[in-house]
Amino acid sequence: MSESFRYYKVVETDGMDAAQLQKVLNDATDGFPEMQIDHVIGTKIILGFESMLNAQGRAQARAEELKKQRLAKELAKGLFNIGMIAPTLGSSR
Repeated sequence: MSESFRYYKVVETDGMDAAQLQKVLNDATDGFPEMQIDHVIGTKIILGFESMLNAQGRAQARAEELKKQRLAKELAKGLFNIGMIAPTLGSSR
């Protein structure tokens, strides 16, 4: 799996005056997620930005899921040990 994902947005600038172009670029680079100009091809500007699901975010999500699973196991084990959950495997009741 890739370390991160990058998304792109293409802005057509044909027919825009300088003020309109400046507004588009300001909005793109000041917003969330912050975009960078990756390429300019003719009258098109290609803006790129990193996915919020990058490697660090995926690692944090995995760690949180493991923590939840561990907690659930510990809770179940604790409830079993104090007799709140009856054993079902091998039970003849």
